[in-house]
Amino acid sequence: MIKKITLFSLLTLLAMLKLNAQSLPVGSIAPDFTLTDVNNVSHNLYNYTDSGYTVIIDISATWCGPCWSVHNSHVFDSLTAHYGANGTLDPGKIKVIFVEADTTTNSADLNGTGSNTLGDWVNGALYPIIDLNTNAFAGLYPHAGYPTFYVVCPNRSIAFTAPGYTAAMLAEPFWVSYMNNCPVKVNGINASLLNATTKKYVCPGTAEPLEVNLQNLGTTPITSATIEALDGSTVIASTNWTGSLNSYDMATVNVGNHTFSALNTNVTYKVIANGDVQSTDDQIDKTAIALKSNYYTVTLQVKTDRFPGEVKWTIKNSSNTVVKTKTYVGNGTNGGGPDASKVFDEILILDPNECYTLEVEDEYGDGLTSVAGIPADSGYIKLYDGLPSSMLMENYGGNYNYGFTTAFRTGTSVSVNDIISTDNFNVFPNPVTDVVNIQFDLTENSPVSLRLLDMNGKVVLNKEIANTNSVNQQMNVKKLSAGIYNLSIVTAKQTKNVKIIVQQ
Repeated sequence: MIKKITLFSLLTLLAMLKLNAQSLPVGSIAPDFTLTDVNNVSHNLYNYTDSGYTVIIDISATWCGPCWSVHNSHVFDSLTAHYGANGTLDPGKIKVIFVEADTTTNSADLNGTGSNTLGDWVNGALYPIIDLNTNAFAGLYPHAGYPTFYVVCPNRSIAFTAPGYTAAMLAEPFWVSYMNNCPVKVNGINASLLNATTKKYVCPGTAEPLEVNLQNLGTTPITSATIEALDGSTVIASTNWTGSLNSYDMATVNVGNHTFSALNTNVTYKVIANGDVQSTDDQIDKTAIALKSNYYTVTLQVKTDRFPGEVKWTIKNSSNTVVKTKTYVGNGTNGGGPDASKVFDEILILDPNECYTLEVEDEYGDGLTSVAGIPADSGYIKLYDGLPSSMLMENYGGNYNYGFTTAFRTGTSVSVNDIISTDNFNVFPNPVTDVVNIQFDLTENSPVSLRLLDMNGKVVLNKEIANTNSVNQQMNVKKLSAGIYNLSIVTAKQTKNVKIIVQQ
């Protein structure tokens, strides 16, 4: 994280340079790989996981200071001695694989004799060391910096991933906890639901697919199963799956579609398979959040941290068209800048009864979380129905790593309070042949949208005005066909419509 890097030494800063890569998410299936180590021994991920190993992948570079600190802690040597193939505590449970992923380094650097190294990484290491010479592995296992760690369970799912390290990671208990909690196969038929891929945020009134990952956590192949999705005790979707899953194989199953109302709905997924010997992994729950505003003006409130340049948000409509996007202005890795540690009320005047998605991205993957208890370094993102003085729809907080996607449906109400003053309100001339003048005052500052629509509801002219309390604008209608048009004046709290007659 950039924020944490600023607290490290210069060497650490160099090690954790951004690689603009988002790690594979926890709960996803780890891609298989076969790599050959410096002793010409081949290592296949799934061979280890299928044998019951929890695999720890350490992605490092020979010149990386934090990587060297982890290496010199000897935690991975200790784990291998206690839980490796010949472990003295619980053999055959943990496999550590060290991957030197900087393709510009060489074997001399690994052995401590090169010009781009902090020492000898090979001598005394009890775990295999891979020296990569291509970037293919980075395509399978993205890493935002060095070191980056992945923990892969025996069922091939990713249990942990993170760039950098904490003090806890330099001791055995941190890693052993994953070994103890990873799912493992049992004898016989065991149909397991690994996770639900249904969206967390859904658009109310729109049919959403209900999807779940079915995995074989038994030793006997699974060829059929029934999967249900329930809202309470009511079955809202069901499907009879057929196929062939061997041990640890997985299939993504579409249980059906469901239209959510504007409420939070806890969906329970259940799998039923003949002869299933273990019921504790037959059911999972996932809550779907359906947000609906009363108004078609919403406010996205963003409190930035000390690194605002990492944050970007985008609003898209149901046609996946970008309606508005913004990236804040910072001062690079030094922090600060004109948009740092400020609250921005982004007032969005949208279309009524429309489904929108909000995509939030963090360039480095540390969200808006606080570091070292510094209040100015903590931020958040909130969505309000109307203005910030109105109802809070959702507080997304700031702990969202690389970002998140949410959905909401706008309401149809045109007014919270009237703010367009009736005094000095003028739209002239009307009828008009060339230029129509639009003049009015507002009782408070607001963004203003002027939209001229034809009788089919198509916007033929449009003007957007930033926060103001007075409007004096012109629209040139000379190229429009003669006819009746609707001038829609939209503010943060009110919409006013005026009939315009165009004569040619």
